[in-house]
Amino acid sequence: MNKKYNLAVLAPEAVYPANTGGRLVVFNKIKYLREYGYNVSLFCIVDSDEEAKKQDAVLAKLGIKSHSYNRNACKKQNLLNIFKHPYAVASRDNVQLKKDLGDLIKQNQIDIIDVEFPQMAINVMNMDIISEKAIKIVLNQHNIEYRTMKNIGQTFDNPIKRIVFKFEASRLRKYEERIYRSDLIDGYTFVSSDDLRIFKEEHPQITVPCKVFSIGADDHGNTEHKNNQNVIIVGKMSYQPNIEGVLWFYQRVWPMVKKSCPNSRLYIVGKDPSESLTEIEDTSVFITGTVDSVEPYYANSSVVAIPIFSGGGVKTKLIEAASYGLPIVTTPAGVLGTNFTNDQQVIVTEDATEFAQNIVAAIDNDQHQLDLAKCAHELFVKEYTWSGICQQMSNFLKSLLG
Repeated sequence: MNKKYNLAVLAPEAVYPANTGGRLVVFNKIKYLREYGYNVSLFCIVDSDEEAKKQDAVLAKLGIKSHSYNRNACKKQNLLNIFKHPYAVASRDNVQLKKDLGDLIKQNQIDIIDVEFPQMAINVMNMDIISEKAIKIVLNQHNIEYRTMKNIGQTFDNPIKRIVFKFEASRLRKYEERIYRSDLIDGYTFVSSDDLRIFKEEHPQITVPCKVFSIGADDHGNTEHKNNQNVIIVGKMSYQPNIEGVLWFYQRVWPMVKKSCPNSRLYIVGKDPSESLTEIEDTSVFITGTVDSVEPYYANSSVVAIPIFSGGGVKTKLIEAASYGLPIVTTPAGVLGTNFTNDQQVIVTEDATEFAQNIVAAIDNDQHQLDLAKCAHELFVKEYTWSGICQQMSNFLKSLLG
């Protein structure tokens, strides 16, 4: 009988509802690793006690132990911490989390720690008990974080915001350097080969194992799609790259789509929509806000639009869209780090007119668009299912444990 390992996962936000890219990644990782025989304990920072209660109930049904910490209960400490660390780190530095994690380690209930995003590594730094017990630590790099923050800052029109993001990106880079030059991390994982390449170029001193595990999704290829004219855009709508992309689509692409397809409807699906989106007054546009599941929206759409120009890492929304077998029209940034290519599985263009023409073609059930959607789903099944990806992750973790 195979040994069951005890895995602690540290996440910077709640993982349920799994309605953003980062949440989907961590939720599915812990769900499948639990199925592959790991005893999983989640430690995460949440925004409210209500959010924690909902998450804890769902994870308990999956056999996952959940430890949630409300960061709004530590506002004073967070403010003090920003003098020592970038805000993304300071707001995740939690004394109680460290104590609870340390107690489990002392009780020999942790064999390996998976840290999601560098900012959560603050909670395992300077813990002597980790080295004493020879606990292995893996750091999952969803993006090259400081680069992503810097890129996001450049998308703002407000000069003050641009300066703040540039400053925070600089602080984050110095913080990350401290981690990478320490002996803290026993292995690194990345969601794209591009991120791994950049990381190794910037940190040639790293000799511990580094592996790429793409973002995945569950297969929804059997979902029945209604024959309508709906267009869907999915993402966290407080995230600046998503806001930028949606506004570009609405202002430059959507008028051409509506002219050709007057009955078409645009669904912008995602939590925390910004004021610039909620202010849109157009009867053909629906801003959903937080939803429990995106599945009904994919089922009621003819085509997925992924207009994005900045940010980093593999776009969860692309993998998810391919899992539903729908036509996809995206920009070059939308396919970065994946094997999806223009006119082979998806349409890739930054030209607003071409973008609109391909959206209309998909609405009209153009055969080429349907063929591309089929090819995209076939590539998804071959390379991007969560079950296959997490099996590889499990093997990697076991190799570190010896």
